[in-house]
Amino acid sequence: MKQASWLRYSPSADSVYCGYCYLFGVQAFRTSDWSNISKFVDRHVGENASHHTAVARGQAFIDVHRGAPDIRQQLQNQRVQAIEENRAILKSITEVVVTMARQNISLRGHVPEESNFNSLMALVAQHNSTLRHHLENARGNAKYTSPEIQNELLDLSAQQIVNNIVSDCKKAGCYAFIADESTDVSVKEQISVLCTFCAKGKQWETHHT
Repeated sequence: MKQASWLRYSPSADSVYCGYCYLFGVQAFRTSDWSNISKFVDRHVGENASHHTAVARGQAFIDVHRGAPDIRQQLQNQRVQAIEENRAILKSITEVVVTMARQNISLRGHVPEESNFNSLMALVAQHNSTLRHHLENARGNAKYTSPEIQNELLDLSAQQIVNNIVSDCKKAGCYAFIADESTDVSVKEQISVLCTFCAKGKQWETHHT
């Protein structure tokens, strides 16, 4: 008979019983047949689903009593972890898009798989295990790398830049705007806006839109 941590002895009844089944089970095990004790114990453990269920309940009770998070807290922790991973993934994708826009590098080409965006994403993923796992395992409609998502990230980044400029202008108090209009090769009118202001503690800054 192997050592059984669940086995308990009752001096008053001069018998052994299963502590887990007694407290958390539906079928309590007890015997005082000392000559066949090994057989009864092995039979109780065997494939007794009720016993294993009682053991699992008992271990869960002990874990909670010792301060381990309950199932609700575990689910919440998993949700928080998933949110943090998704934010990290989206941050990496946004950094690639913004970097390419800042360097005036085209995102897409004639073959999507060989585009500058996908090539740079693959390079970053080599040093980012979270991003690499996402690109390799995420569903096709949940990778956040489609042209539509790229354009949306560019629009959001551009809006954030405009908001920052407006905020700095308001803080500066004094600023100037110069606008100039011209026509491009497709006979489409284009307007360029120049904003100049002095931010507190900084030199004069000039921004074009």
